[in-house]
Amino acid sequence: MKRLIILAIATVAALLFGVARAAEPNALQVTLKSGEPAIFLFEDSPEISFLAESLQIKTLGAEPATYEIDAVESIDFVDYGSATSLNRSTILVATTPGQIVFRNLPRGSRVCVVALDGRTIVNTTASDSFTLDRGSLSHGIYIVKINNFTTKISI
Repeated sequence: MKRLIILAIATVAALLFGVARAAEPNALQVTLKSGEPAIFLFEDSPEISFLAESLQIKTLGAEPATYEIDAVESIDFVDYGSATSLNRSTILVATTPGQIVFRNLPRGSRVCVVALDGRTIVNTTASDSFTLDRGSLSHGIYIVKINNFTTKISI
């Protein structure tokens, strides 16, 4: 409980700092302790929820992205269009009712999608973007690993 209170205070401080720093933020950035950020554009209406030991971000018409609280370094509002807020290693996550799209991948990125029972669903190389078709997956939780970026998705 103490850890959640500290994380909530740190999040509010980071959000306030982000608003003061960026004139017109248009995205929510979650940076993991591994250094890998995920970007959620405001046009997808991201909503943040704190659950037990995890942070959940829901977007319109999409399943939520879930991160373990201990793995989150920071949450910030950013101006996605500026060169200072987005470096080449930032992986963008966009969701639609039928797909999850990972954009801004470095050339030759290794993409691996694994079901919780250990089955490898996808193991491939991609450049620039990778699209995961929700219709081709059974309902459940999957781990997506792209280079050093790892996230959990729920279908």
